[in-house]
Amino acid sequence: LAATSSPYHSKVYPNPAGNRLYVDYTLPDTVKGVFELCDLHGRIIHKEIINTQGRLTLDTHNLQAGIYYCKVYDADGVLYNQTKLVIIH
Repeated sequence: LAATSSPYHSKVYPNPAGNRLYVDYTLPDTVKGVFELCDLHGRIIHKEIINTQGRLTLDTHNLQAGIYYCKVYDADGVLYNQTKLVIIH
């Protein structure tokens, strides 16, 4: 995935996260976005199609404590954000 610099963004919080994770995002009006939560081995734990603007709320209580990566990208593979996330319980 190629990174781009633009006014489009996503914010993952809180970090570290306990039982709940929020993702606020803004993408171009003309694209469908994808949110992925991956483990350190690159395995996709959660994947969701997202609209151009909004907030995702993820229940993380069933995830093992550790380090994960959150990615927001479009259908063409343009990466808008990748964030390292720590899950604690």
